[in-house]
Amino acid sequence: MSKRIFSMALVWALTLAAIVGCGGKASEGDGASDADDATTDAATTEEITDAFADETASETADDTADASDNGGFSISGDGFEFNAGDSRITIRSEDGDVSMQFGDDAAIPENFPDDAPVYDGLVITGAASGALGQEGFSVTGQTPDPVAKVAEALKVAAEGEGWKEEMVMSQGSDTRMMNYAKDGRALNYVISRSDDQTSVHITVAAD
Repeated sequence: MSKRIFSMALVWALTLAAIVGCGGKASEGDGASDADDATTDAATTEEITDAFADETASETADDTADASDNGGFSISGDGFEFNAGDSRITIRSEDGDVSMQFGDDAAIPENFPDDAPVYDGLVITGAASGALGQEGFSVTGQTPDPVAKVAEALKVAAEGEGWKEEMVMSQGSDTRMMNYAKDGRALNYVISRSDDQTSVHITVAAD
């Protein structure tokens, strides 16, 4: 039962991190627009945590769930603990621990692999590290540089670190996916353009 709740917690955590992280890097505008964005993000976060609480409650009555007034959320049960709030999400379980950061507090994890290239000048908006049976890392960020320039720089850097290209997929000029392999690990990049920013999502994990 705890594995089922733990898996659900991770899915909801990633959804929450994505929404709050995007809100933390809103585009420039007047004060009223920024306030509206913040209100929308808070309302969406509350909806997510309420939905997660409802779903977990239907799974088992032995677990304890708590939703705070500021959008924070925690749930604990037999063999797992999930906490969300203050731009950070942590999940602890007998299957492993995961730590996530998003918004202005996000930074590349200290133990992020040295041989996994990160685009120079990337503004980090989200990061995760931990082990769910195997160690893995995730970094998300933004840059004003175009997709083609970012993709070429990461390709050269990855191959320079000994990564072997496995697959490259493009969707027009706005999206690029690149997969690499090395020493039993997988390095994946998803690069996409929206308005005047390019988003870069990097994952490193056992293959």
